[in-house]
Amino acid sequence: MIEFDEAAKLLDVPAWTLRRWVRQGLVAPEADGEHFDRERLLAWARRHGLAAAPGPSRPAAPPPDLLADAVAGGAFLDAASAMTASKAIARLVHAHPGIAHDSRAELLEDILERERQASTALGNGIALPHPRRAPRRWVKEPSISILRPTEAIDWAALDGRPVVLVLLPLAPEISTHLELLSRLSFALGVPGTIERLLEAPDQEAACSLLREIQMKR
Repeated sequence: MIEFDEAAKLLDVPAWTLRRWVRQGLVAPEADGEHFDRERLLAWARRHGLAAAPGPSRPAAPPPDLLADAVAGGAFLDAASAMTASKAIARLVHAHPGIAHDSRAELLEDILERERQASTALGNGIALPHPRRAPRRWVKEPSISILRPTEAIDWAALDGRPVVLVLLPLAPEISTHLELLSRLSFALGVPGTIERLLEAPDQEAACSLLREIQMKR
């Protein structure tokens, strides 16, 4: 068994990042909440494409505006026509400004394959599609693309609610991707965030909203 600080060192991430992953349910410690089984943790890191490279260096802390900057770097779409989940994902992938044209088909298929394994609808009208493999092969900067369909989409959500807001997070490094998910989860949990994102007049307004929420974290 290894303690939290040693586990963070093994994954080469700050301890606060590892604790946030635990709070978000992305990785599970032992029953006492303070220790990890070393081999299980290494297996988890391999499954998620996270390099386990202990050493004195630490990656720089994510910028405070990571979430807002990611939204600014993605697509921001309103879909007027009726859509399926697969069509919504395709719209986001093909509209993303940071994905090379010849990489879009491969990324789209990877995301759809993940969707076939299990619905990425989170409930409360939100869907969070994402690829199975590490996104570094397709993108160089963190981004979150947003689609707001005019007609709600049946996404096989566990709560039965159709989706009114689709977010596609992508980041070249798994650690940054997990940090994006953590911050996004926090923001969406703040009362009124979903409604304000749906009402935002443009991408800049959505970024300002998320920046405001992040400052209160």
